[in-house]
Amino acid sequence: AVVRALLHRGARIETRFYRLRRSLAYDDETALDRAAVPGFRLLPWADVLACGLSEAVRQLQYDTFREHFGNMSKTREDWPGFIGNPGFARDYSFALTREGNSEVVGYALASFYSDDSGPGFETLPHIDYIGVAKEFRGQGLAKLILQKFWLEALRRGHRAVSLGSDIFNRTGSVWLYLGQGYAPVEHQASYRFDLGDEALLLVHAAPTLVAR
Repeated sequence: AVVRALLHRGARIETRFYRLRRSLAYDDETALDRAAVPGFRLLPWADVLACGLSEAVRQLQYDTFREHFGNMSKTREDWPGFIGNPGFARDYSFALTREGNSEVVGYALASFYSDDSGPGFETLPHIDYIGVAKEFRGQGLAKLILQKFWLEALRRGHRAVSLGSDIFNRTGSVWLYLGQGYAPVEHQASYRFDLGDEALLLVHAAPTLVAR
């Protein structure tokens, strides 16, 4: 009813989002543990802090999420509250660096997502933000980050994980997620009203659930 009312009043879809879920039932911990890309190493969040790389992760997050819809890049002012929030899942957050130096080339920042859209309630490790620097894309680094995220989830007894994706972002990341076994379980859209004089109003519509 909300969507019909928006369209009737002249709104148009600005962009679409998926929440994606991936079962870990068929993943092998040993294989995930061995996964690697030569020349790169993954740092758990405790090591990110110990090595003083938190700001480098923030800068990369800021740059990579400028390619996505919405204002989701983290500023210096936003950052302490974000990583200090109780909802920030340190055990599932990483930085990817080049071996031999401390250059941050990728990252994943996670939380937990509580979901009651299926047959039962579940709380899943959830990637809020994931990115790889432009010059290092196409080398399997995003896949490596995902694999290590799955590994940590398995080690802690989870049998599924989730993430969200702007379907039409310029990186085409949703195709990576679908190719790695993620399946849409929820669809959302932002609708745009053009009000004239260069003004606009964006409305984030209520979710549509997708059968698992």
